Amino acid sequence: MNNYSNLLYRPTLDIEADKWLEDNIYLPRTVSPNQPGRLDLSRQPWMREILRAVVNPKVREINLLCGAQNGKSLCLQLSWMLLAMFYPSPCLISLADDDLTNRFVKQRLLPLILSNNEWSKNLQFAASGTHSVSDTLEYAGMRTFFTGSRSASKLSSFPAKYLILDEVSKFQGQGQKEAHPLLLVKERVKSFPSHKMLMASTPNVIEDPYYQEYLHSSQSHYFMPCPHCGEFFEFEFSTKNVVWDNSGSFHSIRNTARYLCPHCQGEIWDKDKAEIMSKGEWRSRSNWDEDSGHMGFHLNSLYSPFVSFGDVAIEFIKASKSIIKREALKNFYNSWLALPWEDEALNTSEADIRGLVKHNTLKGEIPIDLDYLVLGMDCGVHKQHWVVSAVCQDGRVQVVDWGVIPAYNSRHGYGPNRLLEDLKYSRDGEDYFIDVGFIDAGYSTQSVYEECLMNRTPDYLRPCKGTTGNRGSWGINRTTYDEELKLNTYDRDTLHSYAYDLIKDGKVILPMEAGLDKEFLHQMSGQKLVMDKKGKWSWRLVDDDHWYDAFLLTIYSTWQFRAPDREAE
Repeated sequence: MNNYSNLLYRPTLDIEADKWLEDNIYLPRTVSPNQPGRLDLSRQPWMREILRAVVNPKVREINLLCGAQNGKSLCLQLSWMLLAMFYPSPCLISLADDDLTNRFVKQRLLPLILSNNEWSKNLQFAASGTHSVSDTLEYAGMRTFFTGSRSASKLSSFPAKYLILDEVSKFQGQGQKEAHPLLLVKERVKSFPSHKMLMASTPNVIEDPYYQEYLHSSQSHYFMPCPHCGEFFEFEFSTKNVVWDNSGSFHSIRNTARYLCPHCQGEIWDKDKAEIMSKGEWRSRSNWDEDSGHMGFHLNSLYSPFVSFGDVAIEFIKASKSIIKREALKNFYNSWLALPWEDEALNTSEADIRGLVKHNTLKGEIPIDLDYLVLGMDCGVHKQHWVVSAVCQDGRVQVVDWGVIPAYNSRHGYGPNRLLEDLKYSRDGEDYFIDVGFIDAGYSTQSVYEECLMNRTPDYLRPCKGTTGNRGSWGINRTTYDEELKLNTYDRDTLHSYAYDLIKDGKVILPMEAGLDKEFLHQMSGQKLVMDKKGKWSWRLVDDDHWYDAFLLTIYSTWQFRAPDREAE
């Protein structure tokens, strides 16, 4: 007989979920071989907010994008236990195939349940071991069905309030006529308005449905304070961040690998990880709307208490020297860095942008060999990002200033023309004004055209649009909107490549304040030249890189005013 009598006396969660779990959960060695015993999250403090999100009624979907040895499967198991104890309802567990699902339930979840008396006494039809992989765990009010993702009929046959999915990037459908398993399984929760979907996976490729799902989330990353300068940063792998003594010995690399703070270059060793991570916090990287109820958490293997900086460095070296280098690096990116793989030729990292910062140059400072001042502006729904660059006589481009104004035109509020009038810079008692402005007309084209026609001269603020295809580097074309207005066009990939060359050659200068503006640095980096499915190389569009787009327009100005070899076509 099912023992549901305790439903009448079900406890309420009156403390934080992570604290309650630490007080009540015992981890058997089969579940946690590295850290058996009473649950202790002090070495994995990032898990606390994730577990709190599980019981947050506003949160409907949680995506975990995790590297190896970060406890993502344990996090899903603990989530099941929280929901079973305090909010029991039908639940569906699914992994890529039946065998993986069977192992998750029988070798991970069941031992965890049976090692904790409060749960095991309410578990029915589980301890006997007679059930098949597509059976049901009967817990007091928490009926849990589990199956592999490859059977569309099984995924579609069990309505559930909770979905718990692991290694989602490995889900595969059985044919072209069938929707992706992730889409099928999400249909199971429609009849439950207060449903929850808990998903975890290492990523695969950019086009992977699970990674695309993550991109709609809060995209939260874990930031910690540097023990030397106190500035917050996140663990990101590069050979500029993770360094080691280059003796050629793996033993030496393992013992000397350390992390360099991106702000002060202070050395952070493995022994420092636990302390700084205990003071960390999750920060969203997207324009996340809290009411969306969709949270996402990214965590690479550098955060694992069971993986050293040396372990990651050695894995990278092995992959880089492998005779199957591409596949080895793909696995390193997916499983260790929790990043999707893409064939990449060039990229602009945040470290590259930080390298352009000159600490003896201040924001608003005009270079002595100034040729002209140019403003670039990227238009958005709510904001317009702008960048002012000084183009020097030797071809260097020095970023002078940047900012944001509301998305209104000057006729009805503060717009680009008002900004152009207000911007003024001084050097040696002489004032300098903007010589020309370029504004992106790809969004709200008519409003941009109206703004450009308000200028005191028709070419003072010039509308621009990026193009693709073999149409030449740039051009100036008539518009049907007004015979006096000319539209400036440029080939996106060519301009991206030109800007990349300037950055890599050190011909772009950023003032000292740029190194302190985290959002500016983030928006100025991340551009990648990648190969698409048809074998064509192109620069991938980056979300929320508005200041970089504005900066690109200031670079575009040099094609018109300083590059006679790039004639308009």
